Parts: sequence; C-alpha cells; structure tokens
Amino acid sequence: VELVSEFRTKAVCRARDREVPVCLQNVGRHHPHIPEDGSTNTLCVVCSKKHNKFKSENPSVPYKDYPVKAVKSAVCCQECKVHLCVKRGSTCWTDWQTKVEYWH
Repeated sequence: VELVSEFRTKAVCRARDREVPVCLQNVGRHHPHIPEDGSTNTLCVVCSKKHNKFKSENPSVPYKDYPVKAVKSAVCCQECKVHLCVKRGSTCWTDWQTKVEYWH
C-alpha cells in the first residue's frame, strides 16, 4: 500500500474561466469621445478610484497633500461609456484599458 502512494499522479488544476472586463475586450473599439450631451462635470473613473482609495487608507492626511486629486473630464471611452482623463502626464486612459486593477 505504501509503494502505491509514492507513485500517485498529482491532480491537474484547470484554469478557471475568468470573465474579462469590458475595458480589456475588443481593444480596437475603445476610442476617446466627447458626448454631445455630456458635461465637463463628470469625474475620471481612474482618478476618482485612486483618490477615494487614498482617502480611505489615509484619513488623517489633509486634502491638499493627496497625491491624486479627483479630476473632471469631458472625454469618455466610446466602448466602455466611462469618463477618463487624457491630459498630459496622465496614465488614466492606458491604466483603464490595460489593467484589471487599474488603481495600482
């Protein structure tokens, strides 16, 4: 009985089917768009997430010292239907379109 236990094959682990977020699908269809009825008062989803995450993890830090501010943007992804900032120095568009955990 002990000889058999040494030669058992290991269980095969199959990769689970993971649902791919819309922002990572059909990359060629994700174009910047300014909706005609859109306002400039909508927050960038990436900046907003980073801002809120920092705020919840660092409640004693004053707002002026936050490394990321919640930024308003009129630009929206045509496919994802979310507002993202595309200003100079911003990585929000790329982070949203290429990362599952875009806030890192």
